[in-house]
Amino acid sequence: MPRKIDFCSKWLLKFDNTDRVCSRWLTKGKTSNSFRCIVCNTDDLSCGNGGWYDLKKHFDLPKHIQCMKDVFGSIPLVVSPHPSASLSSNTNDDSVCTTASSTSVNQTRISFVNIYNDQRSLTRVVKVTRAECMWAMATSQLGFSYNSSQFLPEVFRFMFPGSQIATDYSLRSRKMSYVISHGTVYYLTNELIKDVRKAYGFTLFLMR
Repeated sequence: MPRKIDFCSKWLLKFDNTDRVCSRWLTKGKTSNSFRCIVCNTDDLSCGNGGWYDLKKHFDLPKHIQCMKDVFGSIPLVVSPHPSASLSSNTNDDSVCTTASSTSVNQTRISFVNIYNDQRSLTRVVKVTRAECMWAMATSQLGFSYNSSQFLPEVFRFMFPGSQIATDYSLRSRKMSYVISHGTVYYLTNELIKDVRKAYGFTLFLMR
């Protein structure tokens, strides 16, 4: 009986049918010979028989291709290696948001965004990405359903017909899930690390 093929970490750096690295959507599965597609939100898929060809078979599926379009749209979603630096400040009329701490029900609610102004100008792509990140963080903060964003691009285009940002806005429910779980998490993790480093001491609770 032939030995099953294990997942290879080098596959993450190989190019898929969009000529981009597979690490945008590919992760190792729970077993050594399986993988998961975080864009299609799949359970473990086997690569034990065909190896790389099993992955190729998956990313050539019409469903995967459509999911990639839903998630990434026409605008590349790039995670900065230093997210906090890219989100710490912004421009005079297009200001980047940062999250504020949550409050109890008896306290006045604090806005989930803080506005910072300077004289830098942002590109159109950055403005659209910023708008999508702001809505993703609002959705998370306020507990909105991901499905509430399914037709939001069309709503924004109707509400703001002259806006180029509304024209390019493409954050639907599937992309929303991706941005929150694999985008903003890098920024929030970095902010947590910064707070921990400033502390004289801290206690870590592990919840099961």
